[in-house]
Amino acid sequence: MDENYLSLNAPLQFNSSFSDLESFWPYAADLGRLAEVQAPLSPERSLVALGSLGEAAVRALTRVYMDKEAAGSREQLNELMEKQRPCPDEIYDCLQALLRLRDAELPDVSAERRVLFGLSLAYSVCQWLEAVFADAPKLSPTYETPAYLSESAGNFQTPDLCAEYAENLHRRLAQCGAGLPGAFTSPKPDKSALRSLGQKTRPYQPLSADQRELLTALLLSLQVVRENELFLSYAQSCNNVSVFDEITVVNGSSRDLSDLELTIISEQDVFKPCRQSLASLPKFGSTLIRAPKLEYNPDFLASLTESAEGRIIIEISSGSALLLRRLLPLKLYAYDQTAGWRFRPELLCAYVMPNHPEIAKITADAVRLLEKWTKNPSLDGYQSDDPNRVLRMAASVYGALQQQNIVYAVAPASFDFTGQRVRLPEIVMQRKMGNCMDLSLLYAACLEAIGLHPVLICIREHMFTGVWLTDSI
Repeated sequence: MDENYLSLNAPLQFNSSFSDLESFWPYAADLGRLAEVQAPLSPERSLVALGSLGEAAVRALTRVYMDKEAAGSREQLNELMEKQRPCPDEIYDCLQALLRLRDAELPDVSAERRVLFGLSLAYSVCQWLEAVFADAPKLSPTYETPAYLSESAGNFQTPDLCAEYAENLHRRLAQCGAGLPGAFTSPKPDKSALRSLGQKTRPYQPLSADQRELLTALLLSLQVVRENELFLSYAQSCNNVSVFDEITVVNGSSRDLSDLELTIISEQDVFKPCRQSLASLPKFGSTLIRAPKLEYNPDFLASLTESAEGRIIIEISSGSALLLRRLLPLKLYAYDQTAGWRFRPELLCAYVMPNHPEIAKITADAVRLLEKWTKNPSLDGYQSDDPNRVLRMAASVYGALQQQNIVYAVAPASFDFTGQRVRLPEIVMQRKMGNCMDLSLLYAACLEAIGLHPVLICIREHMFTGVWLTDSI
């Protein structure tokens, strides 16, 4: 115990279940009391104190089993905890939940309920720590919520003394630091026996059904590839290309989960709600969902003349209980907008339109050039089995495009830093202008229209078209 910590002259006579922890670990006692008195003033600060208590407990445990000060980020400490496993699964869950409580997205959970739940978790952790490491445990069997934290009309009652009491606690915490108990700083020599004792010791209060549901929600997480770069275009919808590359659902708790449902919703109704059953999710495990299939609304996407901002909602539920909700930004591209080579460059092929009316006009001019050059006007694709014949057909199309006197023009104006607007065949032919992408797509459409196999080649800041001289690739 840190005697300097206890010698501070600060008025701390305030009813709290955490006060009985004073003789074992005053730092944790003060964090617990601080979380209580901050709740009426600022639930956010209360959650910060609870997170600090959880982190202090993790550092203390890693200190015991590593014989050195535990340094590093929370993620590194969590890895150590998972390897060492010095506590029962239930306490491990409580510690992980305390670390996530402040920033976790908990749908339909008020700040007050989040704080009360966190206080209960913190008390269970302290009960276990005291039972394993203290010489004479003093904490009560159950956590008693202070009267001023009883929820009234959705808000905590605010006692006048809370602000002064919180200030005194802050002063003590700032001056004295963590003050680890002797049980942590001088660990018992037999770690295997201590670990066995830790696994068997269960003096802590069990979680209620509601608390267990909330704990599960806290320890569920989603990992979405490119979650800040999601976009949807008309070309994607026509080719059934998913917005997502993959979604990973992670169960960070010590319980196997089953009968979950993943739901993907678009706020703008650009696709129908997608529901996928997750039959089982093992403890500390994950499941991977590759490119979930979405049923798009192509009419809506075809109507976008400018890009727009959208949002996707991903939910995980168990029966009627909503466990997790994530909101992700979604860029909705204009109907003629493409991401180019940045994402799925093969989608550029969607803008190759061999059946467009303008293409027939160009190929008609190509026929006249081909007849003039070879005395044979037939657009017979690869039937001649002659690469030179194929080359002349491709050249006739190129010559027909040259006769249009199309001039180079930079990409159409756009308000986006990503993606590029494509001039479709009628725009190129009417305005007689286009850039490398526009003309490459137009040329590829003409080649495909006469039965040849074009190739689109993308390099940095440029694009051009090639053609296969034989039918067999």
